Amino acid sequence: MIIDRISTDLKNAMLSGDKSLTGVLRDLKSALLYEQVSQGNKGEQPSDELVNKVFSKELKKRKDAIAIYEKAGETDRVNKEKYESEIISKYLPEPVSNEDIISAISIYVSGNDVDLTNPRSMGQLIGGVKQNLGGNVDGSELARLVKEFISENK
Repeated sequence: MIIDRISTDLKNAMLSGDKSLTGVLRDLKSALLYEQVSQGNKGEQPSDELVNKVFSKELKKRKDAIAIYEKAGETDRVNKEKYESEIISKYLPEPVSNEDIISAISIYVSGNDVDLTNPRSMGQLIGGVKQNLGGNVDGSELARLVKEFISENK
């Protein structure tokens, strides 16, 4: 399980004196515990699905912070957030490639009655593709690709 790997990595980081890695891993475990408490599951072993959900949210926070700090010219903070993003990414499954997303969009459209001229079709497509591909899809990237698909195939 992912949580066991994190616990082992945290122990090793603490023993080696790697304060940066220790801090990131503690933050991840804290975010996970916070989510478990909010769901009323404190004390239970978290599922990999829950871990992926929480870590994806944490990764998105880091990416948003990177964009903000880059605009502000805060290179030290950008580097810190990038480092944390790299660590978090190690515990998440590989994201779905753009080619796979485009393929899934085409398959969904051909297998379902989707009216690409209807503005609501975008939400229908995003929901259907996300359900088919699972949680490894970057929502903003999916939305961008769905918009492109709709504009190209109207």
